[in-house]
Amino acid sequence: MVKRCQKYKNLTYGGWALQSTVEISEGALIHDEKPLLELPKVPIDFYPSDLIRIGAGTSVSVRNSEESIRAFLDRQPPTAIKALTKLYGGPDEETPGSPRSVASTGSDGKDRSFTRKLMTTISLNAFSNVEHQDDAYYSRARIFPLFARANHSCRPNAVVQWNPLTSKAELRALIDIADGTDIFVDYLGGIDETLQAGSERRKILRENYGFTCTCVACGPYNGNLPRPETHNRNRNAADDAIRIRAHNLFKDNRMDLSPRTEFSPKELTANLEDRRIAQIGLVDQYIRYLKDLQIRDSKLMDAYQARARYHELGYYLASRRLSLKKPPKGLAPRDPCEYAELAIQELDKATSIGMTVYGRKHPIVEGLGAELLRIKSFLPGRVSPWTDA
Repeated sequence: MVKRCQKYKNLTYGGWALQSTVEISEGALIHDEKPLLELPKVPIDFYPSDLIRIGAGTSVSVRNSEESIRAFLDRQPPTAIKALTKLYGGPDEETPGSPRSVASTGSDGKDRSFTRKLMTTISLNAFSNVEHQDDAYYSRARIFPLFARANHSCRPNAVVQWNPLTSKAELRALIDIADGTDIFVDYLGGIDETLQAGSERRKILRENYGFTCTCVACGPYNGNLPRPETHNRNRNAADDAIRIRAHNLFKDNRMDLSPRTEFSPKELTANLEDRRIAQIGLVDQYIRYLKDLQIRDSKLMDAYQARARYHELGYYLASRRLSLKKPPKGLAPRDPCEYAELAIQELDKATSIGMTVYGRKHPIVEGLGAELLRIKSFLPGRVSPWTDA
C-alpha cells in the first residue's frame, strides 16, 4: 500500500515524530507494518478490574524477565539489532538505581550494558497487545520501527492495533487528519491510566517513558513552578474533572461493561430489571464522558456493546414477562422487540467505532457483526434463539 506517513525530525520535541503526507479520513488505514522483533508472550494473571473486557491493543509494559530478553536478543540477526539501536533508547546518562538505569555488569559479572540498553529501547518503543489462548490471557510485545516514531497524546488522532489475520500492526486514523499533521497515539491505552487526572498521567509517562506530557488534554507545563503549585497550575482542570468522573464509575465494581446475557428463566426477575436499568444509566454517563473527552477508540466501542447487551437482557426479561400468567410487578413492561431494536442500534454504533479502530476485516469487528445478526434473529419473522424453559 502507499505509505501515508513519514518520520521526520521534530525540533519542538527534540526527536523523531510521525507526520501525515496526505489528507487522511477517519477510520482510514494510514499504514501497516510487520514487526522488527516479536518478544515471547507473557502470561497475565491480574487485571485492575474484572469488569473491563480486555481488548486487543491494550498498552502494557514489557514484562519479560531480564534473562529471557537477553536470550531472545542473542538469537536475533545483526540487522535487527542494528535497526533496534536506531530507536530512542532513553537518555545517555541515567541516574544509578533508577528503574531504567543501565548497569555495566550483570549478576554473572559479565558486561551487560549493551544488552540492558537494548532492553530499555524495547521497553520505550514496544507496542503490546493482549492475546487469548487456552482460557488464558497473554501479553505480547512487538517492535515496529516506523510506528515507534509516533509521539504521545492523551487525546490521540490515531491508534495502532495488531491484526492477527495479516500478522501486521495497523495504524488507523481516529479522526480526519490533514496533510502535514503530526500523528499521535496514546502510550497509556488502558482505562485505569487514560482516565486519570493529568498529574497522574504525567507521573506514569515520566516513570515509564521519561517525558512530561504537554498535550492539549494535559495543558501547558511549567517546570519552574514551586512544588505546591505544580498540581493546580500544570493541568487542564475541565479535562481532569471529566476523566475523574468517568474513572469513578468503575470504583467498587460499580459499573459492569461485561454483562451476562445468558440467564435461566428463574433468574429473570424484577430485581434483575432494576439492576439492568441502573447499569444502563451508568453506561450512558460513561459514553457521554468519553465523547466529551473526544475518546473514540475501543473504550467507546466496548461501552456501546455493553449498552446493547443490557438491551438484549431487557428483551429476555420482557419475553419472560409475556410467558407468565402473573408476572412480577415492574418486570420489563414493553414489547420484547423494542429491546431488540435498541440493541441493534447500539451494536451498529459499536461496529462503526470498531471499523474505525480495527478496520472492517478484523476478528473483533467480525465478532460484532455476528452478534448483530444474532440479535436481528429476535425480530418477528425470524426464529428466536431464546426459549422459556
